[in-house]
Amino acid sequence: MRDIQYIQKDISHVINMKENFFTKYLDTKAKKLAELRKEEFECLDKILLEKNIEYKNIARSIIELFDNLVWEFKTVDTTTGGGSVPFQTLTPLLKGQINNNGHIYCERQQAFKMFQKHPVKSIGTIDHYGNISILANDLDTYEFSHGKTFIATIVGNGEFTFDKETTVKSERISSQIETISGDPFLGHEDKRKTFLMLRNKLFAIINQNRT
Repeated sequence: MRDIQYIQKDISHVINMKENFFTKYLDTKAKKLAELRKEEFECLDKILLEKNIEYKNIARSIIELFDNLVWEFKTVDTTTGGGSVPFQTLTPLLKGQINNNGHIYCERQQAFKMFQKHPVKSIGTIDHYGNISILANDLDTYEFSHGKTFIATIVGNGEFTFDKETTVKSERISSQIETISGDPFLGHEDKRKTFLMLRNKLFAIINQNRT
């Protein structure tokens, strides 16, 4: 990761950059600025976690909010009209986040080739901003069974695992999961409100340190 001073110097350069017809048409400036802002955010987050006590404590409080929660996900199969379907998946990696309504949305990042082994067991992580990554870590010729909910249990420190009992042996692959969604705070509205409030505080501290 680059030093923050070089990232912010590049941001200032792009902001002051003159545009011509072609750069405006291609939206070059906006795209480059978005890339740099993302890099700046990730760099500031790392720095603040190390050096800013308030930021670090808020981040820790958010992770602790997830402890002892059980999540229920629904799957969306875009090949059959977008309805809820069994987790018959060719998907080894999903990424997403907790949105501003306090619900989780994750989308497929990779896809297995047909006839490859696919997940029987997956693990997940969630960070202090609610960014989620779900990765298959145990592959076999299994898929999630018809009509069951995808269950995740928080095991602590921003990590969660999935209930293996929702899987069954199957040789048929009939769908490809594009999206899963769920409510991480079902029955815990106080935790939902607290998470959104604390995350906004993190954003505010980040913004105070931007160029």
